[in-house]
Amino acid sequence: MGKTKTIELTAEQRTAVEHGYRKGKSHTFRLRCQMVLLKSEKRSSLEVSEILGCCEIVINRWLNRYEEEGVKGLETRTGRGRKPKLSTQNPLHLQTVKAEIAKHPQSVKTVIAKLEEELNLAMHRSELFLAQMEKWMKKDLYIFFLPRYSPHLNKAEIYWRKAKYEWLKPADYGSFSKFKKKIYHIFDQIGLEYKVAFKELHSLT
Repeated sequence: MGKTKTIELTAEQRTAVEHGYRKGKSHTFRLRCQMVLLKSEKRSSLEVSEILGCCEIVINRWLNRYEEEGVKGLETRTGRGRKPKLSTQNPLHLQTVKAEIAKHPQSVKTVIAKLEEELNLAMHRSELFLAQMEKWMKKDLYIFFLPRYSPHLNKAEIYWRKAKYEWLKPADYGSFSKFKKKIYHIFDQIGLEYKVAFKELHSLT
């Protein structure tokens, strides 16, 4: 068995990585910070992969990036990630949407079909709901569709995010039984020891 590759963190480095782990803006960035913290505990990449549910190659790649660039290197570089198919920041998209609404102000189904065709989108909606939308549009009531997956609007997702990135500590991942015990404790104490200020969460989304 080869020697486990670990990383030594100074107090300053650990503070920076822990801050990223708890306060990072994206899930992927927080996950990468957690990788570094777990590896600093002299864990093998296999152990970390089992805890985080990702492969050893990914863990080693981000560990190398951290060693080369520091915590900044754990961020997703500009140009990466899937681009939204329909964006309010895209002038062509806005122009197309406005033009189709102007052409078919009383038929939302026609507008959606045209957008799907011209912008290569997939906007599946039930016939019953679309029929109601046409009636609402006649009364100047327009529906704004939320993203298909909106974890920031789901209370369960918010509690889990807080548990994962703030309430759980790296030491709680020492064993499955220890992890399970802490999870039960956290969710048993929601509203008592562990609280979420929902009115403040808009600044995090």
